[in-house]
Amino acid sequence: MAPATQKNKRTWLWIALACAALLMALCVCLVVVLGVVGYQRGWFDNVSRPGGMTVVVGAGGSTVDGPAGSRLAIPAGALTGETTFRLREAPEPPAIAAEYLASPAGPAIEIETPEGLLLADAAELTLPVNRFEGDDPRLYSVYRWDGSAWYDVGGILEGAAIRVNLDRFSLFQSFYGYSGRATIGFANSGPYNAMVEVWSWIPLDSRTPAPPPTASTVSFAPGGGGLWPNSSRFLSLPYGAYEFCVQYESAPGEYWHYILGADTPVGLGPGDPDDPDLAADIGISTEGGPGTERGPCPSSRPVTSAGSAGGPISGAPGAGAVTVRLSWSTIDDLDLHVIEPSGEEIFFGSRISSSGGQLDVDSNAVCSTPTTSPVENVFWPASGAPRGNYSVRVHVWSDCDNIPPVEFRLRVMSDGSVVYDSSGVLEGDGDEFIYTFSR
Repeated sequence: MAPATQKNKRTWLWIALACAALLMALCVCLVVVLGVVGYQRGWFDNVSRPGGMTVVVGAGGSTVDGPAGSRLAIPAGALTGETTFRLREAPEPPAIAAEYLASPAGPAIEIETPEGLLLADAAELTLPVNRFEGDDPRLYSVYRWDGSAWYDVGGILEGAAIRVNLDRFSLFQSFYGYSGRATIGFANSGPYNAMVEVWSWIPLDSRTPAPPPTASTVSFAPGGGGLWPNSSRFLSLPYGAYEFCVQYESAPGEYWHYILGADTPVGLGPGDPDDPDLAADIGISTEGGPGTERGPCPSSRPVTSAGSAGGPISGAPGAGAVTVRLSWSTIDDLDLHVIEPSGEEIFFGSRISSSGGQLDVDSNAVCSTPTTSPVENVFWPASGAPRGNYSVRVHVWSDCDNIPPVEFRLRVMSDGSVVYDSSGVLEGDGDEFIYTFSR
């Protein structure tokens, strides 16, 4: 082949490579430009990313299917304009305080919003629940992380999901807890739309650790259901005595509020149903009430009179690596005995073992100073419980009221998980119940 021909071929090859490189550069530039424009215009806001998903919701509201089977529904009118929400599953959520005897029942979902966002109407958050055989549906709840502690924001269980109404966001997780629950409904006599939120809470059992007041919220129009197609005028709450803040808007930007139950708190107890179809209604009015003040419900809630925010109240039963708690509702003297793996027994006659286990609450002893909300509690510190087999015995020392039988509840937790949670019946003096488990 002639040298000139070879030179021409090499020249055309270089030209082809240069054109290909230029074309690739143009394609990369086009992708970058489209990416920048798409980001600015929100084309990718509904795309799930490894770090979660981001959506933009406007004043018209939206329903978002979030990570791990969660769902967030924002009603029309809750936002004044376009707002960015970022939802992600938190792989390592903070642990709940052992004193609450609650264990995680589903994934933790974090919802990030612009700082200070407060909705004008309640949103609905639905979380999946991992239920177990023999559970008590009344003991499931949604908890909200406030930056330092978890606290209960209620929720209504429906199958394998639990839904709760909220007006503010952070990290949420479903838990299976110790306290029973009841559902409360509200009836608005009008004339304006209402929002009602829990303002303060005193637990039914004075020995139950009390989180700070919840941020559970309901919203509804006069005479009926929610401001949007949801049964959002119901709250499912732990047993106790409550005050609620009632807020309404008499004209655009003209807010009013008052405290419902300020003089006589609203009580919820075991006799109240945890079913919206059976819940009794509390009447409210949105044309003024006792103590009505101008402005929306204050953002800073008072600390419940049951104790400090986020921590157990004074005298609450201890909890740790292993916790065994017995409760009943009569003045009878029931005794809790726990035999640890070494064979050492913890009971009223030997309250502290060599491994650090202890009986720290002993109620209705020999029928003296009786209470109708008795508790007996044995626990080991966070790192002190030995490995092996445990035996738990519930024994009737004395049928103090001479009205058999005695119904009791036994709850066992080990390393943050529910091992046993069930009710039983003892027939009178000397009768007993035995349960064994391994750690």
